[in-house]
Amino acid sequence: MRRFESCWKGWVLMVPAPKLNALWEEKPLGEILSEVSVRASDLSREEADAARVLSLTKNFGLIPQTDRFLKRIATTDVSRYKVVRKGWLVYNPYVLWEGAIDALEQEEIGLVSPVYHVWQPKRTCSEFLSYLLKTPEMLNAYLKVAHGTVKRRRAVRTSSFKKLSVMLPPLEEQTTIARVLDATRRAEEARQHELTLERERKAALMQHLFTHGIRSESAKMTEIGEIPRSWGVAKLGAIAKIGNGSTPKRSDERYWRNGTIPWITSTKIHDLTITQADQFVTDTARNECHLPLVSRGSVVVAITGQGKTLGNAAILAIDTCINQHLAYIRFQDASVQPQFALFYLQSKYRYLREIGAAGGSTKGALTCGFLKRMSIPVPPPDQQSTIAGLLLACETRYKRLEKEVALLSEFFRAIVEELMTGRLSSIPLIEEYQPQ
Repeated sequence: MRRFESCWKGWVLMVPAPKLNALWEEKPLGEILSEVSVRASDLSREEADAARVLSLTKNFGLIPQTDRFLKRIATTDVSRYKVVRKGWLVYNPYVLWEGAIDALEQEEIGLVSPVYHVWQPKRTCSEFLSYLLKTPEMLNAYLKVAHGTVKRRRAVRTSSFKKLSVMLPPLEEQTTIARVLDATRRAEEARQHELTLERERKAALMQHLFTHGIRSESAKMTEIGEIPRSWGVAKLGAIAKIGNGSTPKRSDERYWRNGTIPWITSTKIHDLTITQADQFVTDTARNECHLPLVSRGSVVVAITGQGKTLGNAAILAIDTCINQHLAYIRFQDASVQPQFALFYLQSKYRYLREIGAAGGSTKGALTCGFLKRMSIPVPPPDQQSTIAGLLLACETRYKRLEKEVALLSEFFRAIVEELMTGRLSSIPLIEEYQPQ
């Protein structure tokens, strides 16, 4: 067998030979799972006191209800709640196809809603089953056998669930596959935690720098709040030209065919520095449509948008046209460095979103007029450079971690598919863990 070496954490895996799947068996879920219906009222006082009420989530599996809602929302009387023990599986029949299925691994015992179905694995690894039963193929299978006309009210009946079949490797290989997937998931979670901490550090650093500066000088109160005494305040409209662009008619080929002039939309706003365009317009579009060419070094702000788009800002590293959902800020006064202004606007992200939401539009929108009236701090040039450098270093670390999280997430999805189909064997790992 040829070797496939993964650089991740030093694992060395093997691509399986064609006959490897002969070791796998097809089994209906009814053969490897037994439904359990033990109620809280059946427990001893000691066990009842130890059992926490759990919620089943699509993204995080079984978690304490207090962690999800910051409080317990179950009724005081939980005597009818179902008992789940470590290694047992739980699913919600109404959203099973969305991934609401998980094995209890972090606690010895818990209580779940009477609506949920609880299953005890037979001669199988519960951790392996938890991963297997959440693969895209299984989620599609649940949806196909669900009963009901309205999707959110459809349910997977017990009889249908038990008839679904899965391919199972030998128990030893199940355990090893689960171990590999656990390690991959933990690596992703660790990086995600680092990413969260870095985001919090950047926010705290912004708050400190834009309030106290870098020289421990006395403060003064201004229209934008407390700032160092040596800093000034200026309205964006007084130090920069502000405007937006447009979208030429897609149906008019004269505007798009063989275009050479960069044109960007708000989808680019999540890049700190915009270095390239994905679309290009013609000279005809520039002449006939409202399409100013915005020079590099300008800051662009998303003035409309859904999700995280509205209120975000980025800086241009190219000359480009923009659409109507972006506003450009082209600084004409050398007293303000564009990168410093960019980070200040980023620190006001929540404020800009609130202003946009207050505009009355269901989609949320800022205006160029508002940006012209918006005030920003103006420190001495050397302090602007230092502050921008500090925040750029922080942003660089954040983007690196963000890429690592994305790569680990992609790797996890890929390795789940490879291991669960037998295309990638975990046998070398079994051999590695055998006692010498």
